[in-house]
Amino acid sequence: MQSEYIPRMLHYGDEVITEEALLAKHGVIVVLAEPGAGKTELLRSLAERLAAEPCKASLFRHRSLPGPVRALVVDALDEVARIDQAAIDLVIEKARETQAVIRAYERPMKDRRQGLRERANKGRVISPSG
Repeated sequence: MQSEYIPRMLHYGDEVITEEALLAKHGVIVVLAEPGAGKTELLRSLAERLAAEPCKASLFRHRSLPGPVRALVVDALDEVARIDQAAIDLVIEKARETQAVIRAYERPMKDRRQGLRERANKGRVISPSG
């Protein structure tokens, strides 16, 4: 049985926005939420709206891309970071090289949040509500 996806309302500071509004407003998005909050499902939904294929960070950092892409959705950055902290920088740099819009997430671990926010530069931190 295939499950139905329920679009989320997302918290952006004091504002609550739709997934469509999120994509219209921002180029770089970092999704932070507790395990089981639906980050991967949210990223799949965003990828579908962008006509992009989501890719796990562990695969993306070793994948060669044919050139600029319209959109890029990178999932499971936290899993790569557990193995190699420098991997976050490698994934973000690779995304910049593709001239793509990076869509990444990190689980909310206090010691990693600030570093990821700084690395994402002009990104906005979005948390799914639900």
